[in-house]
Amino acid sequence: MTLCSFPEDTITKLTTINPKILGERYINLYNKLLNRTKEGKTTFLTGEPGMGKTTFLIKLKEDLRNDNFIPLVIDLASKSDFTEEFFFSFEGVREEIRKIIFEKRKEIGYTKWTWVKKEFGTWLDRECESPSHPLIKLYCKKYEKSLDGIIEMLRDAKSQNVKIALLIDEAREDDLARYFHKLINSGVATMVIAFPTSEIGKVSDKALARRIKENLTEIEQPNKRDVEEILEHMCGPEIGKEISQDVFYPDMTIAELVQTAREFYFNVQKICEENKECFLSHLKNMENLQERSKDLENLIRGIIRDFIKDRMDFILFDTQKKINVGAKDRLMDIVLIYKDKLYLGDVKLTNQEMLSQKNYENVSDVVSYIDNGGDGKVKIDKKEYIVEKVFLITNAKKVENDHKITVFQIPLHEFREALEFHKTDKVRERIRNILVSLKLI
Repeated sequence: MTLCSFPEDTITKLTTINPKILGERYINLYNKLLNRTKEGKTTFLTGEPGMGKTTFLIKLKEDLRNDNFIPLVIDLASKSDFTEEFFFSFEGVREEIRKIIFEKRKEIGYTKWTWVKKEFGTWLDRECESPSHPLIKLYCKKYEKSLDGIIEMLRDAKSQNVKIALLIDEAREDDLARYFHKLINSGVATMVIAFPTSEIGKVSDKALARRIKENLTEIEQPNKRDVEEILEHMCGPEIGKEISQDVFYPDMTIAELVQTAREFYFNVQKICEENKECFLSHLKNMENLQERSKDLENLIRGIIRDFIKDRMDFILFDTQKKINVGAKDRLMDIVLIYKDKLYLGDVKLTNQEMLSQKNYENVSDVVSYIDNGGDGKVKIDKKEYIVEKVFLITNAKKVENDHKITVFQIPLHEFREALEFHKTDKVRERIRNILVSLKLI
């Protein structure tokens, strides 16, 4: 028995069966969406990629079918034409229309005497040649393949109390303007239209923009409590809560959460296998973060050196370096000289969500000195240098920053992967991006 159970796919596919929605906030949001859809209200569902829009749609498909709806999932991810995708998707629900026709066969015209002459399937095929009843016309798809044809089709379904719900995934601004505004105005079907948050700002039609705003449901990115609830469901209360402390970082998506937690779990699993006591001990008793800051400083300096090893215009000190700031001496974690300009960095690991300014006063004192009348120069071994950039590398989610300090945030689990499991690829890429941001490479 495994201690954690993660979904096979990080990203839900339209073929996924029985997707689960976890976390109280997301469950409540989904239930509101389900109730709106059952009431016949159209909803615009938005969220960042990886936040679970497709999961919501697949779950809706299953729950609506249990409530006598015929849900039609239309995937526009490939940017194909909506009308083509509609008729393609409708092919998958024709059998459900056929069952409705069979249940109403007598009132439609399949009488006892008709039954004597023809079996039901043969009769239905013959009726398709020139359908006189809306249900048969619907089953036979005797409509023009256009938006007007779709509206007529859905109107016929509604007239026969056939509840069709359109669940549209990966819509774009041009789809909203070209198709869905007219569909909504026609009032012929309930719709849930899912699209990335970035598409909202592209809508230029004021009436459509207002309608989206009035009927918008947004799947927001998880907070710390959401992450705990999701992982406690996957791993149980004890292990789930411990893993959540390591993997959570601001603005992560649900897909990123699952992928990160799964990788972290497998790393510890290699040491503990499925021994719960070992797992908890390893998670709770990882070495003190303050002590590991020293190891991290060395790791970061080593990575920086790898990137600049062939550059003669760089000087990188191998250890912490004392610098003179006005009348004070300060010890800096990262001291880098490039073209006679100074780059000063501090590295802070913390188990607190907020990193206060007093926890990185070495670099904050440098900026404070410059801002309060200093000449922008500090001394190293009695030689003056102009300070070009002061930066902070930390895992803290929030940083109290009253000064012009550039903050680079790296999730704790990536630090731990590097320090505990010697997997440095992610931290190496982060440091490369930092050097690019500082215009050093």
